[in-house]
Amino acid sequence: SILLFADRAPDISSLGALAQLRQRFPRLEVKVCYENGLPGEVKQADPSEAPFEVVGGGPNANEDSELLAKTIREALEKYTREKDDFVPVSVIGSYSDVQELWKKVSGGLHIQPSKKKEERKKKKWTDKLKYFLTHRPHDFDVRQSEPVSVRILNEPSDEALGHAKRMDRLQLLVERAIVRLMKTGRGKSFPQGEGFVPIEEVTTDKEVSAIWKHCKLDASHRLAFYLRHSQDFEVLDKTETSLDEATKNSAPPASSNASDASPIDARTWVRIRL
Repeated sequence: SILLFADRAPDISSLGALAQLRQRFPRLEVKVCYENGLPGEVKQADPSEAPFEVVGGGPNANEDSELLAKTIREALEKYTREKDDFVPVSVIGSYSDVQELWKKVSGGLHIQPSKKKEERKKKKWTDKLKYFLTHRPHDFDVRQSEPVSVRILNEPSDEALGHAKRMDRLQLLVERAIVRLMKTGRGKSFPQGEGFVPIEEVTTDKEVSAIWKHCKLDASHRLAFYLRHSQDFEVLDKTETSLDEATKNSAPPASSNASDASPIDARTWVRIRL
């Protein structure tokens, strides 16, 4: 475990170096503490005035996710006599303790398509407990055939081992994609910190897209769900009310980059968790 302290938030080069260190030593825990923002640029803001909020992967994400996993494990142990029995995810999701923790981890997340109003009305993707379970391949074995079922991972099958390797690879490729986007100027700072890049651009990264096809559970399984559940990433999502207020009370910032004025700025952002 390594703890670093700096008088300002790490710049892109420092963040890239930390990501490389973690890639080289995946079991090494690296924590970075720094004073709030860059003097004169990023200031501590009143949360009620900020158009974005940290959801999934935020300050308590690790604790909430770990507690949820522990609670699910206990529920599985109570429900089954033999620990290698599969239990429908819907049954585990009916436990009140699991439901309460799931609300904290998922944030009741819904993702809407962003292209046309008609599409947004027709479909939206909802985070589900079964996705969370597939994101923890070292804890649970998920059987994908309907009904989707889960058991405690004791002696992993070849299929479970393969899924775990793919998820570990996904984490590595997402970190690389974030670093590449920051190096090409796609990073952005918010009152909550700097080093964020659009999730949409991480999703369309060729390497990330290729591995995600083999990791997702079904067609509605979004990469954003994985990023929110992960203790390795921090996600910023717009708050509808505060974003509307910010739009009414302030003019959009001047920028030479035309993409700054696009809808992507009002969507979801991610950074490597420090």
